[in-house]
Amino acid sequence: MLTTNEVRLEDIPGLLGQTVESPWISVDTRLRGLFEEATMIDEFMTPEDRLLYPEGLLEGFHLLGLLDHFISKYINWDMSSTYGLNYGLDRVRFVSPMVAGRPLRFRTTVTEVEPKHDGYLIVFECVLEHEDADRPGMTATWLCYQLPTVDPAGEATTEDGAR
Repeated sequence: MLTTNEVRLEDIPGLLGQTVESPWISVDTRLRGLFEEATMIDEFMTPEDRLLYPEGLLEGFHLLGLLDHFISKYINWDMSSTYGLNYGLDRVRFVSPMVAGRPLRFRTTVTEVEPKHDGYLIVFECVLEHEDADRPGMTATWLCYQLPTVDPAGEATTEDGAR
C-alpha cells in the first residue's frame, strides 16, 4: 500500500508496484442524477428507455470520471512539486453492471513509471468493484503525466522545492 506521506515529483519512480485501495463508498441516486444532467444524458432518456436498463445503473463514463477523484484523494500528491495531467486510457472494460447505492471500491496498482521530459508518465491498472461481487464492475489502464509544478513566473520547481 502507498504511504500517507506526500508524493513529491522525485518520489514518483518509487511508486512502481505500489497499490492503493479506497474504502467502500456509495454513489447515490442524487450523484447519478447530477452526472446525467451534467452530461445531458437526461435529455434523451425517456421513462420508457429507463425501463430497459437495471434500476440505478451507473453510466460507464460516470465510472471513468470517478478515477480522477480516487487518484486525487488516495494518493497524497505534493502539489508544491508536481501536478498531473490525464494522458489517456489504453484499455477500458465495463465487466459487470454497477448500480447507485451499492458500495463500491477503487483499487489501483502502478505498473509502469517512465521518465518523460521533465516529469513522469505513470501507468495505473485500475479496478472498480462492488461489495460481494464475483467480478469487477470496471477495469481500466490509465496513463497520467506528472510534471513539475510551475510558479506564476513560469519557472519549474526544483527537487528541493525551490523555484
